[in-house]
Amino acid sequence: MENRKRRFRYTEIMSIIISSIFIYLFLTVPSVRLGVAKVVKPIGVAFAIAYILDGTVSFLERKLKWARGKSVFCVLILLVLLMVCLGAIAIPNLVNNISEFLQVIPESFEENDQLFDELTQDMDNESIKAINEYIESSLQELLTKISKVGSIILKQLLSKIYAVTSGVFGGIVSFVVAIYMLLDKKDLLARMKRLLYAFVDEEKADYIVYGIEKGNDIFSSFVIGKMIDSAIIGLLCFMILLSIGVPYASIIALVVGVTNMIPYFGPFIGGVPAVLITLLASPKLAIGVAITIFLLQQFDGLILGPLILGDKVGVGAFWIIIGVTSGGAIGGVAGMFLGVPVLVLVKTLLEEDVARRLKLKNMNDLEFTHLAENNKTKKKKWFWEKG
Repeated sequence: MENRKRRFRYTEIMSIIISSIFIYLFLTVPSVRLGVAKVVKPIGVAFAIAYILDGTVSFLERKLKWARGKSVFCVLILLVLLMVCLGAIAIPNLVNNISEFLQVIPESFEENDQLFDELTQDMDNESIKAINEYIESSLQELLTKISKVGSIILKQLLSKIYAVTSGVFGGIVSFVVAIYMLLDKKDLLARMKRLLYAFVDEEKADYIVYGIEKGNDIFSSFVIGKMIDSAIIGLLCFMILLSIGVPYASIIALVVGVTNMIPYFGPFIGGVPAVLITLLASPKLAIGVAITIFLLQQFDGLILGPLILGDKVGVGAFWIIIGVTSGGAIGGVAGMFLGVPVLVLVKTLLEEDVARRLKLKNMNDLEFTHLAENNKTKKKKWFWEKG
């Protein structure tokens, strides 16, 4: 018995030492972080794909009583058809809009340059001429520097092409892994649950499983609901802008739809570039674009969002701001999006724990509105008892 205890302690100590060494290397050695990222990233992407598609697969299993393999196959066919439709209809239009927009940018700068020349051609002010000469000399120096770094840019371009190629290959690998995750979902969950209960106390394991199930409910309803909501807003934006003759409607609708995924800050983040894009092409329509985006966001916040998401957010504007800003500081744009459901999960688990602890103290009737009154009553009672 003592040998078993010693062996267990030895294994536990060695596990702590090895884990500490790995964490130290991960935090201090960039090559270790890069290697871990190369291994973890495809699996993480595969998990995200499988997680998003699992809702539809489970729906087909539950409603149509289909087998798991048949449901996965049907979802993959629908996904391929959707990608083909987007490739045949939306992507060419988007590419044309982007190419036209890139052609308009230098033209707009030339128009502004001509306007500046017209304003200053009748002026004899020496300071204006000096500013003009300074701008011209600065542009010449800039062009010279650009020509010198041309070879460097070419090398970077080749490295970017390699990165894109490897990214496409990694995406294919992640997609294949996601398919196997969908097919073997029940087996994977069972094995993970066995592993958890094997190394963690039963009470703690129960709470971890409960937290994962709660998080799954929050994330699945929020993430998928927000994706549907943003797709509808982007489509409505495209149809409205196209009907009033706004150029580059597909680019603006794409920006508005993607940024709408970010709670609370999304409308502001998407509205600014949309108005700037319109200003370069047609300043007269910029106000119309701003009004359209504002009305769409009001419609989303008051009608569409509550209809699709229901009360899945469950937190006020202050906590949404905290979740978005803290998530953005940690994980960038993805963190801004995921910060809110993470905050909702933490808030839900914390409130349930608080309610449980208050119930054990026979204080489950304690409410926020009467908290100050209860405190005053307790203080008076305490002073009387002390007196």
